[in-house]
Amino acid sequence: MVGISLGIIKPGENLEELGEKAMLSDKKPEDFDSINEYINHLRNEVVLDKEKFNSLDEKELLARSAIGASITLKGINEKLDTIVTPEFMAEVAKQQLTAQEIIGTVKAYKEKELNTGDYELYLNDELSIDESDKHSDALVSAYQKLEPELTIEQIEDKVMGLKG
Repeated sequence: MVGISLGIIKPGENLEELGEKAMLSDKKPEDFDSINEYINHLRNEVVLDKEKFNSLDEKELLARSAIGASITLKGINEKLDTIVTPEFMAEVAKQQLTAQEIIGTVKAYKEKELNTGDYELYLNDELSIDESDKHSDALVSAYQKLEPELTIEQIEDKVMGLKG
C-alpha cells in the first residue's frame, strides 16, 4: 500500500511478478539512476513467461515476493530519502496502519532523526525514557499532521494505543 501511495508500484501490480522479472533481467537497480527507472525497466522490458511463472511452487513464489518487496522498499527509501527497515514495515503491517499513517510516521522519524528500526523497541518499552519520549513526540507530531481535527489528548491516546 505504501509503495502504491508513493507511486512506486501501480495498484494491482504483483510483488511475485516483480520479483520474477528482477530474476529474469540481466540488469540490476544499480544500472539505473533511480529505483523507479529500474521498476519501469522490469515492467516494460522484461517479459514474463506466464506458464513457467504459474507453475512455481509456494516456496518459489515466496522468494519472488521477497525480492519484489525488497525492490519496493528500496523505492520507498529513495522516495522518502531515508532508511525504512523491513522490521519497521513488518511491525506497522501487524498494526494494520494505513499507508498514510506509515508514511507520516516515516517522515516524522526522519524529521526527528530517529531510526525506524527502533520503532518496535519503542512499542515494547525497550528504550530509555529519554529515547521513548523522542519516539512519542515524533508520533504525536505525525498524527497531528495526519488528523489535525483531533485534540492533543486524542492524538496522545492514539499514540499510546499503538503500544497495544
